[in-house]
Amino acid sequence: MRKSTKYLLSMGELKKKDNSLVFKNERGHTYIPIESVREIYCLNEISLNSKLFHFLSNAGVIVHFFNYYQQYAGTFYPKEQLVSGKLTVMQAKLFETKRLDVAKSIVNGIAKNIHYVLYHVCVKFFSTRFKYRVFQDTLFVHFRLPCFTCSV
Repeated sequence: MRKSTKYLLSMGELKKKDNSLVFKNERGHTYIPIESVREIYCLNEISLNSKLFHFLSNAGVIVHFFNYYQQYAGTFYPKEQLVSGKLTVMQAKLFETKRLDVAKSIVNGIAKNIHYVLYHVCVKFFSTRFKYRVFQDTLFVHFRLPCFTCSV
């Protein structure tokens, strides 16, 4: 079954009943199967209890809360499955040691993309080696890219 996002727009109470969700408001009861829910947006005053939060956490459902004026109030994220403390510590240590390498690769990718775009702009619109060479020299000096020859 495809998971979808549910929006609760009216005031009411959200409860767990027989492995599904029940939203009770002045119009009646609405049953929502938990297997079809990815996340819930509570856009009005909704009553919840801790039993429901435990049920949502086990199902992996995210709940977003907004106040009366439609301003973001917070989010309930379920506990990630199979995450140990050692893994989190190792990720933090790797971030400290490798973040400069990741940043350099991102900047190099951006520079290569600029080079590619300028090359094709020159070929399409200018179609002369001289004007492309001016763009290429500028790019070469600022980004230290290898000089490619224009095939025009």
